[in-house]
Amino acid sequence: MNKDVFKEIFNWKRPFSILVIFSMFLVISIVIFRFSQDFPYWSNHINAWTNTANIFNGLISPILLFFSVILIWLTWRTSEEVLQTQKDELKIARLEYDESLSLDFKTNLKEYL
Repeated sequence: MNKDVFKEIFNWKRPFSILVIFSMFLVISIVIFRFSQDFPYWSNHINAWTNTANIFNGLISPILLFFSVILIWLTWRTSEEVLQTQKDELKIARLEYDESLSLDFKTNLKEYL
């Protein structure tokens, strides 16, 4: 992958990036702290475990969605760059092929005349 893309996304010099990362860390820390206080460790009730699963699902799903969107965007951007490179190479190959055909035609024409 292109290292410039990662630098563009995670630019630590921008205050917005630092604010977002700090906010995510703060929210996750608060949720983990609250969860560790309220979780019934030795409970055999299925409701306690169901609530725990709901909490983890609510926490992890948005985070995974965020990273999935970033990865899809990076894939799209990389594919776009590769497609442009392939188009440029195809143009060069066509020009070289046309040039070789014209040279062959001129050579055959001289031999024919």
